[in-house]
Amino acid sequence: MGFIKQKTMRVSPYLIYLASSFFILFVVIKETTNSDLLPALLGSCGGVFTLWRFLKGLDEDPFKELFVCLKDDYGFEKYTFPKMASIFYSIAQGACLGSSLGFSIDWIHSLVNQRPYANSYLGSIFFSLLTLVFTRVLLELCSSFLKSTISIKKSSLDQG
Repeated sequence: MGFIKQKTMRVSPYLIYLASSFFILFVVIKETTNSDLLPALLGSCGGVFTLWRFLKGLDEDPFKELFVCLKDDYGFEKYTFPKMASIFYSIAQGACLGSSLGFSIDWIHSLVNQRPYANSYLGSIFFSLLTLVFTRVLLELCSSFLKSTISIKKSSLDQG
């Protein structure tokens, strides 16, 4: 019995996650090939997965600090934008990549079935990926604006 337990403990949990995700993806593709639900479903799953991946790497709970800041910070003294932006970007990244995967599966499915609107799925793939890039650029611009206002505030306090 100990030998069997040792062998099963050597299986990587990532292999189990990968195998189960491929199975779930296969079932989802099989069930939703006749509807346009696949990009929304994969986008939602991607958003949840990347949020879980983002939160797994942190030592503390970012939602607790954000909740306290939203509840108690009336003077805007705490700068929580970087944490809020990273949470938002992790959700947007998963949603955009998941929906582009769903659109690409729909695009291949419509090419195989020779449907006339296959190009609309191809355009949706590019639009989803462009939305991801635009979101990243917008968050970088907001972050740099915040950093410059913080440095201006500190320099004005040092002079005064």
